[in-house]
Amino acid sequence: MLPDSQQGSLRFCTPSTPTAAQFGAALLLFVLAVSIPAKWATSHIAGLMLVLSLFLARRDDWRSSSFNTFLLICSLWLVPVALSTLVQHLVSLKTATPAAELIKLLLRTAGVGLGILLLLERRWLTIKQAALILLGALALHALAGLFELLQRPTALQFDWRRIRLVGLSGNPNPFGTFMALSLILCVGLLRYRPRNLFLYLTLGASTI
Repeated sequence: MLPDSQQGSLRFCTPSTPTAAQFGAALLLFVLAVSIPAKWATSHIAGLMLVLSLFLARRDDWRSSSFNTFLLICSLWLVPVALSTLVQHLVSLKTATPAAELIKLLLRTAGVGLGILLLLERRWLTIKQAALILLGALALHALAGLFELLQRPTALQFDWRRIRLVGLSGNPNPFGTFMALSLILCVGLLRYRPRNLFLYLTLGASTI
């Protein structure tokens, strides 16, 4: 248990015994992380469940430093986007962003982020567990890309640089973006676990 002065910040301690809530939180984050690169329907379902989980938030959660900091950072770019969209509709601009799309953006950015923070605040997840879950999900996409590369007859030739892998995402752009995120996450975790074989294997698969 953290001291009273730190009750508003993220809790890093790991509970002694796993609970159904902790298992559900881990599964929800994994489904979200593994579904986003491929834009599967499960990403929308997991995101909606994270948004709905905010109904479980208490007043202390909304007053916590993690919630306030996240909302402040999001508002720095979400508020200008919302205001510009409002102005576009006021002047009847034909290319104005639909209101429904703006609401989706707010929910996907602020809602999902706050939902993940709530899991951490309630100690249903720890920072370490969340990082490993995200890395595990990205590792699956890295393995899919590596398998795709090895299936190509020119994989071991010099023109391999011209191969545009798509992995499970079906598109080389999001696949490359999330592999870069996997690489960054591996490098960051290797600072604390320099002998972890899984990190090295994931790093190699993401780099290839």
